[in-house]
Amino acid sequence: MTDRNRRSTPTVGSKEWFLDVAWRSHPRMVRVLALLSAVAIILATATEAVAGVGVVLLLVSFLLLGGIVLLLQSSLSMRRRRDGRSATTRLLRFLRALGVFFLGVVLVSTALLLQESYQGAGQPKPISTFLVRLGAKVASAGGCELSEPPVFVEGTPETLDAVLAEGGFSPPPETSDRQLCTELRKRRALRLSGHFDWSHNPGRELWASAVEIPAGSQLILGSGRLAIHAIELRGNGAVVAWPEEMRGAAGPEPGADGLPGAQGGDLVLDIRGRVAGQPQVDLRGQRGGNGARGAKGEKGATGSRGSDAAEGFLECKRGGGDGGKGGPGGTGGTGGNGGRGGDGGTLFLPYAPTYVQALSAISCLQAGAPGGAAGEGGQPGDGGDGGRGGGGKGLCGGGHNGPPGEPGQFGSPGDDGKPGSPPKVYPDHAGAPQDHENSTTSHPATP
Repeated sequence: MTDRNRRSTPTVGSKEWFLDVAWRSHPRMVRVLALLSAVAIILATATEAVAGVGVVLLLVSFLLLGGIVLLLQSSLSMRRRRDGRSATTRLLRFLRALGVFFLGVVLVSTALLLQESYQGAGQPKPISTFLVRLGAKVASAGGCELSEPPVFVEGTPETLDAVLAEGGFSPPPETSDRQLCTELRKRRALRLSGHFDWSHNPGRELWASAVEIPAGSQLILGSGRLAIHAIELRGNGAVVAWPEEMRGAAGPEPGADGLPGAQGGDLVLDIRGRVAGQPQVDLRGQRGGNGARGAKGEKGATGSRGSDAAEGFLECKRGGGDGGKGGPGGTGGTGGNGGRGGDGGTLFLPYAPTYVQALSAISCLQAGAPGGAAGEGGQPGDGGDGGRGGGGKGLCGGGHNGPPGEPGQFGSPGDDGKPGSPPKVYPDHAGAPQDHENSTTSHPATP
C-alpha cells in the first residue's frame, strides 16, 4: 500500500477531524439546502406582493444558495487536498466569490433594515415588523426621502382651490428621477381634510412634497382620474370612486330595468419615498340601479248585466235577472332587472422602487361593484265589477248586481344585476387600458 492510499485516523477535535466530518456530511447538507432554497424561491414568487414577505423569502433563498456554493467550494478544496484530484484555483476562487456575493446581499439588506428599525427608537421591533420592513426597505432602495419633517398646509373642500392657487404645488418640469426628487422637496406639504366630491371632475393632479389624507377624510373620484405626485403619502383616509349612497338610478317606470353603474375612476399614486399609515382605496364601479317594480295587473272585465223583468196582465211573469260575476284580475307585470355594476377603475403605482412597499401599505378593495336588486313583481289586478242586475217592471222587482271577480296573480320578480369587474392594479402606465372617455386630462410623463 502506497503512502498516498494509506489512511490514518485523525485525532478528535483536530483540523483534519473537522475536515473529515465536513467531507462525509456535505452531500446531504447540499441536498437539504438546495431543497430549502427551492421552497423559499417558490414561496417568494407566490407572495411577492404580500407586505414584503416575498422579498424576505428571496433573501432567505440567497442565504441558502450562498451556503450551497461555499459548501461546494470547500468540498472541491478538500477533495483536492485529500485525494489529489484536480480543481483549478480559478474555479475555487469563483465559487468562493459567488458564495460571498449571495451572503453579502443578505447582510447589506439586513443592515439597511437595522438602520431604520432602531434609529432613534432604542427599542427592538417585533419580528413581524422586522421582516415586513426588511422587504419594504430592500424593495424601495431606489426611493428618495424628505430632507426634514413636513409642515402641512390644511386644505378643505371649501379652501383647497385657494390653497393651491397660493403656490408651492405647481408641476415641476420634466426631468430625471433624481432631479424630480429634488423638485418635490421644494413643494409644500398638503393635508386633505374633509369629504371632497370630485365625481363631476374629469381629472385632477396634485404635486407636493407630502400628501396626508387623515382618518375620516374621503376623496370621491367618480369616473374621473386623480394623480398624486409626492415623496410621501400619509394617513388612513379613503379614496373612493363611488360611495354606497351614490348608486345607479333605479328603473324610471314600472317594470323598467335599473340603470347600469358608472365605471370607477383611476388613481395614480406616484410616491417616490414611502407610504405611511394605511390609506383605504376603493375603486369599484358604481353600484347598479335597482329594477323597478312590475306594473299592476289589469282590472278584470265587468260581469254581464242581468235580464230585465217581464210582466203579464195583472201578474209578474219574471223578475229581473242577477248580474254576472266580474272577470278575474290580470297578472301583475314582471319586475325590472337590476342594473349591472360598473367596472372597477385602475390603481397605478408607476414608481418601481416603492411599488412593493406602497402595495403592502395600501388597503385596496378588489371586489367588483354589486349589481342592482331585482324589481318585485307587479301587484295583482283587481277583479272586475259584478254585472248590474236586470231592471224591474211594474209588479216585478229588479235583479241583484253580480259579485266582483277574483283578483289576479302577483307578477314575477326580475333578475339581480350582474356585478362589475373588480378594480385593477398596474405597476406602471405601460400597456394599461384607458377605459374612461372622460379621463382626458393631460399628465406629464412619469420618468
